[in-house]
Amino acid sequence: MKADIPKPNPGLAAVGKSAAMRLVLLRLAMEAAQLYRTMAPIGREMDSGRLRASARAGVRLSDLGQGEAVPGDRLMGTVDVDAYYAVWNEMGAGPGKHPKSTGRMPKYGPFDGSHTFTQILEVLKGT
Repeated sequence: MKADIPKPNPGLAAVGKSAAMRLVLLRLAMEAAQLYRTMAPIGREMDSGRLRASARAGVRLSDLGQGEAVPGDRLMGTVDVDAYYAVWNEMGAGPGKHPKSTGRMPKYGPFDGSHTFTQILEVLKGT
């Protein structure tokens, strides 16, 4: 027996934008933001706590289209980090680093990123 599933699937779209999905995603995003607040590195410039304190959890419509997904067809949990040096902290700085980095030699020399979000995903996989 072959199932005739419409594409795009209106049932899947309804679940992807439902209140229940919003709640699940918000809980996961809040947990990820809390993990960031405890796991983000503290160093010279970050001693102010600005990096850790600037992590905010949220839920919004996806702006990504992957596979059969269409932008805006589902919700996604987000963690935004607003400290001005967040990208440099996460991805590193200096030549050959993340595109949002200047590509120039940083004041304190080149450095690798902390990749804190990769660590957070590993923690969340175990929950």
